[in-house]
Amino acid sequence: MITTTEQSPSRNLQKKTCTAVAQISATLTEDGVIQHFDDVNSITFGTLAGAVDERAEALLTLFRKTPANAYDSAQIMQELWDKFVFLTTLAGITSLMRASIDEILATPSAGRLIAQLIDECAAVASAVGFRLDADKFSQYRTRLTRRGFGLKASMLRDIERGSRTEGEHILGDMFARAQRFQVSAPLLEIALTHVRTYEIQRVVNSAEIGERPGRAPKIAEIAPQN
Repeated sequence: MITTTEQSPSRNLQKKTCTAVAQISATLTEDGVIQHFDDVNSITFGTLAGAVDERAEALLTLFRKTPANAYDSAQIMQELWDKFVFLTTLAGITSLMRASIDEILATPSAGRLIAQLIDECAAVASAVGFRLDADKFSQYRTRLTRRGFGLKASMLRDIERGSRTEGEHILGDMFARAQRFQVSAPLLEIALTHVRTYEIQRVVNSAEIGERPGRAPKIAEIAPQN
């Protein structure tokens, strides 16, 4: 999710390129209803170079007519990395445990393991150059240990449906960066291995019953890139 924005070819293009970070936990039910799982519904946008852009004010005006909370940011790459840390932690812990945050928190070790995983992801972000500030870090810890919302990542919902996941784009990307910057991330590696194993099982099982699983992941594709 970060790689595309990192590949912007020129400073001039970065001044013109607008990107956004959405914060929402929702899914589409079988009967076509969008189900919202908690009270977070925000979007933050800005240019990659942090330049002032009149399009931002136009977007803010439009979003004021909606229930969503909209913000303009001069540090959109930091916002992207903040979400990357949160999303990787949520996807990693719920996919690894095959359970919602509520269910995981019912176990004795939940708080410690969630804290370990977000610490690992935050350490990777810091190594890359995008350290989370204390308030944002505290906010994410609170969301990841808050009961009553049944919070789970869309990655787990894909697993529950037997669908292909974004494991490599999220967990794999974060772990590859951990290796590149020599950041210890043992729990992240376990979560990634769990999802990779699921993907292999999914392809094998689909082949056994004669379904078309889509393009099977190759080992070279799922190996971390140094």
